[in-house]
Amino acid sequence: MSNGDKAMLPYGLYELVESRALPADDFPADGVAGWSDVEEAERIKVLATYVAQRLEHQLNTAEKSDRVAIINSVLAQVDPEDRILWKEPKSGTFRQLTSLRPAGAADIVEPLRPLSDVSLLTNSPQQPSFTREISREMASADRVELLCSFLKLSGVNVVRGALEELRWRGVPMRVIATTYMGATDAKAVQELHDLGAEVKISYQNASTRLHAKAWLFERNSGFSTGYVGSSNLSAAAMTDGLEWNVRLSNVLTPGVLAQFRAAFDGYWNDPEFVTYSPEQFEELESALRRARSSTGERRLLAAVDTSFLEVFPRPHQSLMLDHLAAERSRGHHRNLVVAATGTGKTILSALDFRNLTEALDRPTLLFVAHRESILLQAREAFRAVVRRRGFGEMLVGGKYPHDGRHVFASIQSLSRGWLERFGPEHFDVVIIDEFHHAEASTYRAVLDYLKPKELVGLTATPERSDGIDVSDEFFDGRVATELRLWDALDADLLVPFHYFGIADGTDLRSVRVRQGAYDPAELDNLYLDESEGSQGKTRLRVIFEEVEQKIADPQRMKALGFCASKKHAHFMADVFNRAGIGAVSLVGEDNEDVRGDAVTRLLNPDDPLAIIFTVDIFNEGIDIPDVDTILMLRPTQSPTLFQQQLGRGLRRAPGKSVLTVLDFVGNQSGLYRFERKYKAFARGERLSTAAVEQDFPDLPPGCNIELDQFTREQIIAGIKQSLQVRTPVLVDEVRTFAEAGAESMRPRLADFLRDTGRDFGHIYGRKVKRASGRSPQNAFVTWTYLLAHSRVEDDLLELFADDRFVDINNRVASLLHVNDPVRQEGYLRLLRSATCEAEMSDAERRLAWMLVYSVWITGRFAQGEPKFTLDEALARLRQYPAFADELDEVWQIVAERDRSVVKPVPELAGRSPLLTHGTYSREELFAGLALHETSAQRAPGSAVEGVMESRALDSVALLVTLEKTEKHYSPQTMYKDYAVSEEEFAWDSQNATTPDSRLGLMYQGIGEERMPLLFVRRSKPSQSVPNATEPYTFLGPVRYVRHEGSQPMHVTWHLERPMPAELFNIARVAA
Repeated sequence: MSNGDKAMLPYGLYELVESRALPADDFPADGVAGWSDVEEAERIKVLATYVAQRLEHQLNTAEKSDRVAIINSVLAQVDPEDRILWKEPKSGTFRQLTSLRPAGAADIVEPLRPLSDVSLLTNSPQQPSFTREISREMASADRVELLCSFLKLSGVNVVRGALEELRWRGVPMRVIATTYMGATDAKAVQELHDLGAEVKISYQNASTRLHAKAWLFERNSGFSTGYVGSSNLSAAAMTDGLEWNVRLSNVLTPGVLAQFRAAFDGYWNDPEFVTYSPEQFEELESALRRARSSTGERRLLAAVDTSFLEVFPRPHQSLMLDHLAAERSRGHHRNLVVAATGTGKTILSALDFRNLTEALDRPTLLFVAHRESILLQAREAFRAVVRRRGFGEMLVGGKYPHDGRHVFASIQSLSRGWLERFGPEHFDVVIIDEFHHAEASTYRAVLDYLKPKELVGLTATPERSDGIDVSDEFFDGRVATELRLWDALDADLLVPFHYFGIADGTDLRSVRVRQGAYDPAELDNLYLDESEGSQGKTRLRVIFEEVEQKIADPQRMKALGFCASKKHAHFMADVFNRAGIGAVSLVGEDNEDVRGDAVTRLLNPDDPLAIIFTVDIFNEGIDIPDVDTILMLRPTQSPTLFQQQLGRGLRRAPGKSVLTVLDFVGNQSGLYRFERKYKAFARGERLSTAAVEQDFPDLPPGCNIELDQFTREQIIAGIKQSLQVRTPVLVDEVRTFAEAGAESMRPRLADFLRDTGRDFGHIYGRKVKRASGRSPQNAFVTWTYLLAHSRVEDDLLELFADDRFVDINNRVASLLHVNDPVRQEGYLRLLRSATCEAEMSDAERRLAWMLVYSVWITGRFAQGEPKFTLDEALARLRQYPAFADELDEVWQIVAERDRSVVKPVPELAGRSPLLTHGTYSREELFAGLALHETSAQRAPGSAVEGVMESRALDSVALLVTLEKTEKHYSPQTMYKDYAVSEEEFAWDSQNATTPDSRLGLMYQGIGEERMPLLFVRRSKPSQSVPNATEPYTFLGPVRYVRHEGSQPMHVTWHLERPMPAELFNIARVAA
């Protein structure tokens, strides 16, 4: 065939290794090829797959007699000692080991498919039945895991023989299921228990995220298999239903089975899944009846006893409890908790009280609310958490306390003379629900009179109706903890949303922007123009087209529309009514009766009202759970306002499965920071172009975002403009900010960031070219740099002509992460005092080296110079007080933001300054572990990775990066290291480590005694500062639990201190 006749590669996506077998002349003449480097973490897998494919192709085309030579040649390159033992070389016949059993034992029953096979089972007549194959898999398994929504007795019966064989062989079996919809048979759970299985059940009925159906058959030989598909454990699903189940193999799909194990262990360790015991049979039956019942029947069954279920904090609650503990560790004992209605504030307060009982001696409690029903629910919540049926007395509606130690009181009863019957310090813990009512005289009297050790305010919104923020009024402007939108969605407390960003055909570039907002009158002129060919008319057409396309029945939707002005709200209601969709408008002047009537009509299924248009009265404080659609018809750049509007539709309601959000987006002015609101869609509010380009990959389960191309391009352009703001612009902003402030006061970094909406990422990480011949060649932008070049402080400008200062100043960004007050104060003390090395203890000296190596990672002031002493390095740093001054300002901001509670490790006391839950750079770890004292390298350089042994501390540090590739999802790496629970961590050793090697034995606690210390970070690139490196979080000492495999060993560690909830939410595999 001539080259002209040669088949070209079709256009499309590929993952082909660039090699001589892939010549460019196979590409179409006008084709544009896209190439990307394979990341280090995936290279072995990609290369092994490529070689295997090439080898298989070669063997397929070779003569039988030639295959032996090909294989021998390849093996000789891999391992010169290895050879295939050919049974008949000429024909290429060879054997496989298929089983190994004790002498005298019966043959091991094999599955009908090879253990290395991957296949699809559909219960078709041409295939073995799913039941038969599952039974044969169990016959050779050493451990069995089953995950499914429903367990039916009929399903147990069809595999009963195989289950009895498992019990006879002593094979452990773990089963996870739910009571969702009441479909599980309680008798099936009991039968599985009697057959030797350990069963865990989720009693969560409001919703379930467990729809998976999967089996895992673990074999000590390593030839494990699994099935993932649609079959629950029922006779119909297992035998003749139209069910699809994919068979997986540890040989061909090891990454998928690793994911299975990780997710299953995550569920197994989740407190939501409760271990079943026969004593719970009646409670299980009651829970299943309740799940099957109608709403009315549920009320009759509401008294079901669930006291056997211990209340554990969910991940979002653990995070909030961590925040409260952090505030108290800093001396704050009046704390405000903000969380939306229906997200579990009362349970959180009960869990917090349970934690406080460990710090306070038998604390007394006062819980205050304004309605008896709330108090009764609160008392039941506290009883469940503290596991005391008689806990708490009521002070409401004629009920009075006798003991007075734990009182649930109405604000009305307290105001009628009961308050003074208790001494001001009688209650150790006071919890006030709906704290935004606090300015009312009755609440104010309680707050002024009582002097508790701990005061906790609970509210859905800190803003009162008069605009006063109670966090400013009572908590010094602090909100101790707030349930973030993402955490609530992750916890399945809210319905998921489907958001559509839609270009509406308007051009806002000519609309004036004043103080960060579009001129309302000019927006009205644009939006209210219905003349043919106008932008307003085009926008209306787009709105109706999208509503018709995205909403199943627009006339029956329950919607809110947020408008740009009162005139716009009235206009939109009129337009929708003319279109046959029932609508009203509500604005600030409308009284409570008018508002109440509109809400009542919207909730009435027989009323034609489908949408309420408003400006901002529904942004917060008004709760309509039935809202299932939101139209965003006004521009906003505020993430807070955007989340408030979004939150109006996220409450759960019967029959509501999703919130549909239609956001109509115009062509934005360059002066309007429209992209800012999309921080609400980025976990941790860290928005990047990659997140937008990848359709926000960190979205909670069930949520979806669709942006049309125009909207997507606008957001990306806005982000780039924000992050790539030119340094002269920042300099001008600092000059303007300073001119607006008091002349006698130096501008503070914290005030600048707050007033301008900037963050560390806008300042640090960028660099400016210096004059030719200077060293270093670049000056990195810092707060000191901006103050100097804006001429706010002229004397600072001289510093940037000093190469030594620039060298030091360039490293400020490497210390932004320092999050514990002990280290912050210690570093500043070293910078501002004359302490020398001879006066330092071991821990103080290592702390000093941590600081010094953070500035000079090679241990030299410059390349080619000799290594400095500690005193020489500190002396140079002390020459420049501006360095310490900037760090002081930075760390004050970090202290305000960070909610970590750091604690010392007793075994390291007096030897190392490392504190658990502190965050550390690799340079700090090098010195904190005293590696500079024993390592041949004597300076960190690039040596800090993987496993590091510290002889000085008798420890071995395990450094883990969770996301080992820049790809969001990499099955080759993401199931190597992960959190099993808050107290267990699964970790892969280095590839060469075997269980009987020196390190392998050390991990198991055999041989050399070295304390394992675990350090974990999400990714190598910083999540918040460009061109910076993410620090590690020190999780503390860990203890060996078990391991699997070799080269690498997959080790499970037990943490002496539970990991921070925020890191656990990132590190866990299970949803």
